Amino acid sequence: MKLGFIVPQTHVRLLTKLVGQFSQIEITPIIYDAIFDIPFCIEGRQQEFDQLLFLGETAKLYTQAKVTPSIPWEFVEHSHAGCLNYLFQLTLQGHNIYHLVTDIQDHQLVFDIYEELGIPLDQTHIVFAPVYDFNEAYIEETLQFFKNQYRFNKDIACLTKFAKVYEPLKKLGYPVACVVPTLLDIYNSLQKVYTTYLFTVSRESQFVIIYVGIDDFKNDRLPYTERNEYQGMLENVNVIKHIYDLSVEIESPVFHVTEQLFMFFTSRDIIERRTRGLEDFSMFETIRENTASTISVSIGFGKTAIEAQYHARTGLNRARHGGGNRIYLVYDLHHIYTPIDRQPEPHPNISNEFLEISQRTGIGALTISHLHSFILQAGKNEFTTAEIADFLKITPRSAARMINKLLEKGYCFEVGKKYQRKTGRPSRILQFKL
Repeated sequence: MKLGFIVPQTHVRLLTKLVGQFSQIEITPIIYDAIFDIPFCIEGRQQEFDQLLFLGETAKLYTQAKVTPSIPWEFVEHSHAGCLNYLFQLTLQGHNIYHLVTDIQDHQLVFDIYEELGIPLDQTHIVFAPVYDFNEAYIEETLQFFKNQYRFNKDIACLTKFAKVYEPLKKLGYPVACVVPTLLDIYNSLQKVYTTYLFTVSRESQFVIIYVGIDDFKNDRLPYTERNEYQGMLENVNVIKHIYDLSVEIESPVFHVTEQLFMFFTSRDIIERRTRGLEDFSMFETIRENTASTISVSIGFGKTAIEAQYHARTGLNRARHGGGNRIYLVYDLHHIYTPIDRQPEPHPNISNEFLEISQRTGIGALTISHLHSFILQAGKNEFTTAEIADFLKITPRSAARMINKLLEKGYCFEVGKKYQRKTGRPSRILQFKL
């Protein structure tokens, strides 16, 4: 995957710490000095990449107003932990975080952070910057907003997401911190971008062609006296029998390409069902377990049958050059070798079902995978919001927002109410369908 990562000059150092961590992603930095320069930086360059990643939402929104996206655009989301860290810094410096002035427009994020700190909102005074028109005067207007607030009350703490606002305020001695995405924020965003990319590629590739090649016959498994041509022929017949059993599994005819190479033509839906979302390839293992031979397998996906066949051949060559006894998936030529027996780093092992739920709900695929594991481990399928929040280690408010998204898309249902006390609102009892 080719990714254009759009970062300001002041944050390039963050990228250097990620070099070599994502072998599946070719990251090209697109460096700018001011947000207003970004449209010129990416002009005519979108075709070089599969996706663009912005360091912040503001940069993305401004650029989107000037340039029409021709590829997917994403941005690095600020985590609760990152923002929490900057509030702690302000506290350690002796500043009053009970009176906060900020240009962060995600009000709920700020409220959730105070909730995690155990600070009641009714004991705070939080002033959010107005939503200015984002143009060349935006930074100056935001800067002036902080100055006016500080002039009115010097017992405040300032939290900004703009380096161009932070630097002059810091020079003036203001109690200010700049919210910069942490390495973990960027790491999580890169994971999300990559899984989204894999999902898109795999969804577009509906044709599936599978090559199964018999590796060289393992004579060393037989007693020395039986090493002969006749025994080899019998072994081939035994392997072919299991290959025909495989054809029944994947509902495909068998095409003999050569004496030791076979081709299957099937659909994406069938291969996903038979492999439990491209995770369980035990049906191929039966040949190795029940014969004296091993096989090389390549599953090629494509928008056309010809493309799928080309990808399958490419994967088979890779498997054989690697010594055989391997299974490969080949989606496209940008990352054409994806061995099944090794997990790509740092891409998590997430089924396509979870990726699809993630696409429909906007909830991270990894979160959905963890939630599914929790349900299986619990041995039940009815939970309260509080139980989900405790397991995922998120606030009840965040858990409620996630559950509402699942409810909206039909992956969760309210099946009852649970009264914890005689007074107060009851908790919903939820049932999940993941």
